[in-house]
Amino acid sequence: MPKSKQGRQRRTSTTIQERTWPFNPAKHTRHIPDLDAQRKQLVTIIDHHGFDWQVFAVAASGFFTDSYNLFAGNVILPCLAYVYWPGEHAATREIAINALTLAGSVLGQLLFGYLADRYGRQRLYGVELVIVIFSTIGLAQASRGIKNGDRMSMSVEAWLMTWRFVMGIGIGMDISAFDQYAYADRV
Repeated sequence: MPKSKQGRQRRTSTTIQERTWPFNPAKHTRHIPDLDAQRKQLVTIIDHHGFDWQVFAVAASGFFTDSYNLFAGNVILPCLAYVYWPGEHAATREIAINALTLAGSVLGQLLFGYLADRYGRQRLYGVELVIVIFSTIGLAQASRGIKNGDRMSMSVEAWLMTWRFVMGIGIGMDISAFDQYAYADRV
């Protein structure tokens, strides 16, 4: 055998379904004709693998941070409107900030769903965490800047919209990348 081919193993072709969910239920229930008996067999297989606390902790913390970041804006934005836009009807600003967050989430799901299938969910889950962390820090540092005459040097509204959009991308990435990563190779 030539030296260049030593140590190389031939990789078999896998489908996207096999890479994202390697457990094939038909393999374990094909011989059972009754649908209810097939379901019972699958439940038995899943139950015998036990409860994985690490997967639960990661999934719970990811769900908590995503839901907190998505829904905390509805509580915090009226408070920010009281501080930064007193006397104005700030509903349009709140709607714009929340809409940009959801638009970022949709973009993150579409973009990173494709990238996760291409490069692997585990690798992109770490990237998602970095995006959410930095966008949270950016949100915490959003301000008007310094006063320049009768105007402020920055727009807090623009900063909030920018960082909430970036956070939405990270949340969308979490939804697409983590959901199948947490359960792959567990059954």
